[in-house]
Amino acid sequence: MMKVELQSVILREEFTVMMKVELQSVILREEFTVMMKVELQSVILREEFTVMMKVELQSVILREEFTVMMKVELQSVILREEFTVVMKVELQSVILREEFTVMMKVELQSVILREEFTVMMKVELQSVILREEFTVMMKVELQSVILREEFTVVMKVELQSVILREEFTVMMKVELQSVILREEFTVMMKVELQSVM
Repeated sequence: MMKVELQSVILREEFTVMMKVELQSVILREEFTVMMKVELQSVILREEFTVMMKVELQSVILREEFTVMMKVELQSVILREEFTVVMKVELQSVILREEFTVMMKVELQSVILREEFTVMMKVELQSVILREEFTVMMKVELQSVILREEFTVVMKVELQSVILREEFTVMMKVELQSVILREEFTVMMKVELQSVM
């Protein structure tokens, strides 16, 4: 009977230790869950910051390209104005020399200017088309980056789900072991009670 009593005490102590370990395991799982949530939030924030910086960099590049284009356009206007001034001086000199010759040169100049204007408009149209194609290409590239980042987030969430399922399986095994030990303890207590009676 004393051996049974001693065995009962040992089992109760083992059960107490097992419950402490179970409680510690629950606390560690909760801390790990909190830590993983914080880490996931940090990853999301870093990815959002990266996307924001890429968009900001793209905006700076586009502004610089627009500035360069405007400078080139301004230079073109200045050259056209200088060319116009030179042609007016030349025209005035021709008028003073011969009116008929001046009239023919003015007509010819008008034809040349119309042709130059046509060429300039074609170049400008080509520039607009190239800018639109570049804008479309950058939008597609940005969309590709966003899709890759969304896929990365989905894979991280999926990995977290697998880890949680494995932890749940381990916890259920420990819980089952605890139930078995409690049943053995109940049987032992019944035997002890029967022995006392």
